[in-house]
Parts: sequence; structure tokens; C-alpha cells
Amino acid sequence: MFPLTLSCEQVAVQAKHDGRPEIQLFGPAHHMQFGRLSSGVVKRQDFILINSRSDPIEIGVIKSSCPCLTVNLKSRRIDGNGSAQGEVVVDATREPDSQGELLLAAEGKTSSGEAAFVIQVEVNINPSVERVGSIK
Repeated sequence: MFPLTLSCEQVAVQAKHDGRPEIQLFGPAHHMQFGRLSSGVVKRQDFILINSRSDPIEIGVIKSSCPCLTVNLKSRRIDGNGSAQGEVVVDATREPDSQGELLLAAEGKTSSGEAAFVIQVEVNINPSVERVGSIK
């Protein structure tokens, strides 16, 4: 885990591209609401990562505040004025003791170490309810 300090001004408004949020490289943090999840559930959200610079960008590393949050990119190289498809995954099975309202974050850095994007995910993880069989 690693600490992230983010201000309210860094939370971006979601833009839509084919129903998927657009996240600008080198822009403010992007905020996603995942709502309520049971502790045994995996939830995914596709997004588009936009490079509005003229030079290509290589994403070198993506760090997450929790093992339950991952960000996958279809391509780590994003051409100048191009885009890449990505997916945010909250896997509530990976941290069975995590419960309640959580603010998770993932940060992507370029291969040269420059901060490229931050994605924040709000989620409320509830313990899964085990069903007990009927007694005969």
C-alpha cells in the first residue's frame, strides 16, 4: 500500500466515450463510484485513457492502494493524440477482511517516473452472508 494525498480540485468530471469514462493523462484524479459489493464479488469498469500530448507515452508502472484494486491497460504505449482501453477491477475476494466504505486509489506513472494518472474508486464492501442449510 502507498499513501496518496489528493485535493477536491483533483476529482475529474466523467466524460463518456461509448459509455466508458474518459480519463485524461496528466489531468486531475478520476473518481468512480462502485456502490455496494459483497465481500465475494468482483466488479469491473471499462474506461478510455486519453493522451492529448503530441508525443507517445509509455505507462511503466501502476500502483494500487489495495491488492483488491487493479487497473489493466490493453496497451501500455499510448500514441500522441491517441487513446488506450483500460479496465478498473475491484476484487473483494482478495481482501476478505476489508469492509465498509472504502476509497481506493491507483496511480499510473510513465516509464520515466512522471505521474500520468490517478483513479479513485469509492466502494462499500459488505460481508457476504453465508446461508445455513435447513435442519431436518
